[in-house]
Amino acid sequence: MGTCLALLISSGCASQPKRDPEQSQIRYQLAVGYSHNERVEAAVEELQKAVEADPENADAYNLLGLIALRQGHDYVTQLEGKSCLKGRDAELVRTEAQAKFKEAAKHLHKAVELRPQFPEAWNNLSVAELQLQSWDAAIEAAGMPSRILPTRYPSSRARTWGGPTTRRRTSRARGRSCTRQ
Repeated sequence: MGTCLALLISSGCASQPKRDPEQSQIRYQLAVGYSHNERVEAAVEELQKAVEADPENADAYNLLGLIALRQGHDYVTQLEGKSCLKGRDAELVRTEAQAKFKEAAKHLHKAVELRPQFPEAWNNLSVAELQLQSWDAAIEAAGMPSRILPTRYPSSRARTWGGPTTRRRTSRARGRSCTRQ
């Protein structure tokens, strides 16, 4: 009995799927191309295969999150745009948008879990959390890039309109220059 148990335990690792980062990266690159060409379904399919080949592919999770964000945004645009949906139709589209934003947040959380020093994924996660009106989570995610890579993403006041640097611009309509601080 003890021998059988030892065999089951040792063979348990063999039954787990083998990671294939190279195949995953190829699938990811295909998905990037599809995404750039607005072939969303094909991109998502390749990303799912990329994650299947390597469940630790943070780039694939980030792109899945970006695609879901874009889809959610498209629903919101439909809701608030020319269609100007009202009543039950508006509620259905709003529900679909929220579902896409939740899906985006799930993928982006996975991306930053896998690679904590992934500023682009943190920024994307911040957008997803804003869309979900999770204000504290959005603020936390938005601040992460400057904490994890302070030299690349400085949080100095100089990067904001209220910072010590000034910009000079000319008002074409008035023909005079003005300074913003």
